[in-house]
Order: sequence, then C-alpha cells, then structure tokens
Amino acid sequence: MNKQNIYENVRYYIGKITVILMMVLFPFVMTDKLNNVTKTRYVFFVIIALVGWIAMLINEVVFRIIISGDYPGAKKSLNIKKNFNIKIIYNIKNRKHIIYSVLLIASSIISYLVSPYKNIALYGAGSRYIGMIFFIAVALLYWTVSECYEFKEIDVILILAASIMVHLVAVFNYMNIDILHLFSNLTIKEQTVYMSTLGNINVYGMYTGLTLSIAIAAYYKAETAAKEIFYYIAVISGIIGIIICDSDMALVAVVIPLVILFPYSIKSVALIKKYIVTLAVLVCSNIVISLLKNIIPDKVRKLSNIMSGLISTNNIFNIIIIVLLLLYVLIVLSDNRLQKLLDNIKIRIVQIIYCVMAGGFGIYAIVRVISDNINKIGAFYITDNWGSGRGYIWSNLINGYKNYPFIYKIFGLGEGTVRKNLSYYSDSHWDILYGNVVDNAHSIWLQMLVTMGCVGVIILLVIFIHTLVNSAKHGVPDIIAGFGMAALVYAVQGAGNILEVITFPMFICAMAIVNCNKKIVK
Repeated sequence: MNKQNIYENVRYYIGKITVILMMVLFPFVMTDKLNNVTKTRYVFFVIIALVGWIAMLINEVVFRIIISGDYPGAKKSLNIKKNFNIKIIYNIKNRKHIIYSVLLIASSIISYLVSPYKNIALYGAGSRYIGMIFFIAVALLYWTVSECYEFKEIDVILILAASIMVHLVAVFNYMNIDILHLFSNLTIKEQTVYMSTLGNINVYGMYTGLTLSIAIAAYYKAETAAKEIFYYIAVISGIIGIIICDSDMALVAVVIPLVILFPYSIKSVALIKKYIVTLAVLVCSNIVISLLKNIIPDKVRKLSNIMSGLISTNNIFNIIIIVLLLLYVLIVLSDNRLQKLLDNIKIRIVQIIYCVMAGGFGIYAIVRVISDNINKIGAFYITDNWGSGRGYIWSNLINGYKNYPFIYKIFGLGEGTVRKNLSYYSDSHWDILYGNVVDNAHSIWLQMLVTMGCVGVIILLVIFIHTLVNSAKHGVPDIIAGFGMAALVYAVQGAGNILEVITFPMFICAMAIVNCNKKIVK
C-alpha cells in the first residue's frame, strides 16, 4: 500500500467513525440515565468533534507535507519548514466547507470577546451549554465530516436501525412503561415531558424529524425487497414517534417530505405506490394510537393540542385508509396503462404548476403572519401567551435586539445570553415562565440572532442554503437528498424549538454529509 492510499484510508475512517459516533451512538450516550443527559452528550460531542478534527489535521500534515512531498518543487525530506506549502493541503475552490467552518469559528470567538457576560458566553448559560466552545465544536464537526466523509448506504442502515430502537423505547414510554429504567430518578413533572433516550419531548421530536426524512428518502430509493422492508419499518416507527412525542412542531416532519415528494412521485407508477403507502402509514399510525387511547386510556400518556385532535378523528381516518387502499388496488390493476398515461403527460408542466401553487401558499402564509402581527389582529397574531409563552419571549428578544449597540447587532450579546437579554433589554422579565427559567429563545434562528448577531445567522443560513442546493443537484428521491430534506425539516422545526446540544450537532452533521467532497453509494 503506497503513501497516498494510506492517507486516503485514514481520511476515510476519520470521517466514517465521526459520523457513526454522532448519528448512531450519540442518542444512547448517558452516564446517569437521563439525569445529566445534556451535560454528558455535550462533553461527548465536544470530544468527538475536537478529536476528529485533530486526527484529520495530523493526517493532512503527516501525509501531505512531511512524507509525500508531492507538490511542485518539494524536496524529499522531513524538514517541515522547507516542505510546507498550504496549497498542497487544501484547494479552496472545492472546499467551501473550510471557509464556512473558519467563519463560524471566528464569529463564535468574536461574539465571546465582545460579550459583557464572558463567563456565560464561554460555556453557555445554566444547563444548556450553548456557549463559544459548543459552536467551535460544531464548526470543527462540520469541517471534519465535509472533508473526510465518503457516503455509503450501510451508514444509513445503521442510522435508521438506531432510530428504530429510539422510537421503540418511546412507544413503551407512551404506554408508561419505562423499559430501560431511565425515568427512575426523574421528578414526576420530568417524567411527563421526557421520552425515550433523548430526554425532553421537543428534543425527541427534533430527532424524529431528522431521521424520518432520511427513512422516507431511503424507502423511496430502496432497490431490493429486504431494504424496502427495513426502510419501511423505519418510516413506520418514525411516524409513530411524531404522533406520540406530543410536539406540534414535529408535524412538519411529516408534512414537508410529503409536500416535497409529491411532484417527484407522479413520474412513475412505482413511486406513486410508495407515496400512497407512506400516506397509509401516517393514517394507520393515527388509527393505532387512537385505539390504544380508547382501549387503555389509563395506561397511555395524554396527548394535547394538535396531536390529540388528530387521533380523536379516527372515523375520518378509517374512511381515508379505505380510499387509499382502493386507490392502491386500482393502480396495481391498471399498472401498465397508468404508466403509459404518465409517459404521455407533460410531467414537468404539472410539477411546475404544483411548485408555483405550493410556493404561492407559502408566500401568502408568510405575508399573512407579518401583516397580522403588524396590525396586531388576526388569526396569525402572536400574543405573549402564544406557543406556551413563546410570543412573550420572541417579542422581547426582538425588541432587545433593536436596542442593541451596533457591535452587538453584528456579533450578538454572546452565546447563551438569552436570559441576560430578557432581563436587561425588556421592561419586564419573567424569570419563571410556566415553571421554567427562560434561558433559551425557543427558536434556533432567533437565538442565533440575539446571541451571535446577524453574522452568526448569515453563516448558518449560507451553510443551510448550500445544503439545499447540493440536495437538489442529487435529485429526489435520493438518499443523500434525504439528508438535505432532514436539514430542511430541522430548520423549520427549529424556528419554534430550542437550540440544544443533542440534535443541533446531528443537524450540522446531516448538512456536512450532503456537502461532503465524496459521495459514493455502495
């Protein structure tokens, strides 16, 4: 084995191990059940991100500079000073992820340096650990995975196998069965809002959103019966997880994939069948959960808000499942004729019309939200009590940002300083909101804005948009595009959920997988 092969193999395993640790093992890492799960995973994540990056750097130095000496004019010697040439390490043209990572690191450090609350900005306020160290680790993780990872379908199988286990535990939790004995040391209140191995139900909902999108994309792409069955099980478990997590924002994890996949599904009979089957899973899952609720009402957790409303309309769902079944049978019976019809239809025109309608609806919704809040009246007007107090938090954080000195508008008040922002810039401050200390914006994007400024938000947005563009290049359905869809789901969910150290690194890892240098499916 020559030096170049050694270098490539080391790179490959650095990327592989990092992804497996973060996307497969990470949801199960704990030292004292769920009591200190946030701190435990924060430490684990930081170590993995730092070790992976250092290993990558050492590999680059050793094999690219000291040993190989394969750049123009290099001398075959171990003299680092003479042999060093930055061009041999990186070709920036094809490695935008390096620029993104460096900018995020720089932004994190500057936000910390300008912050008047450096003791908070370094590690993060309270038990959240959302500080400068966390964001530097996020940047290093993105850098390492984007640079070293090579996509293989076996990784998806491992990721989804882990998700199935997580969802299985959640199902038992829904039936108030602590199968892994993780809740024994929790308070009664914590037990009602904790689920599976992830902790808080909102965290579990964010994880489910990530993995469900990947599962649906993999199911669409499955080429063998065995893979199709496995991915189908992952889809079923994910949809059930969405329902029982009792998080309204989690619903977008189902809606977005269905909206995105529809125009692609009408290209062939086979894809139409898979789309109908996916819809059927959603409906059947609602029916099953509803039956459990009716049969053993005292044994299952009570669902609230939208989730409760969904499973209470089981008669409608029964009708829908019958319609879907009949439609599926009809498609099977007219398989060839339907495919000929699809071949004769200008699918591209249908797709364009669909996208225009969907985009128009989205624009209308955004305009309506803005209009209602400007006029302070209407169905989309966000009051202080809206979203379990999110309305209060958001309005005061936005007003606080407006009053920032210029330097804080650019670089933020410092990572993890949401509570300080509320107490300093608001006329009134709820130290306790619904029994909880307000130390998080309950919106990833808003939190990035007030703590890391417009620079931090722009960097994350650029990475996110780059991910969507690369996903689109792969086309849908595609497994790698599924990771992009997962990122989109997470970004939308994140608009109304907390920024936390468990799923946010997985979100970053998913984007890095889409944007990695090599995408080889085997």
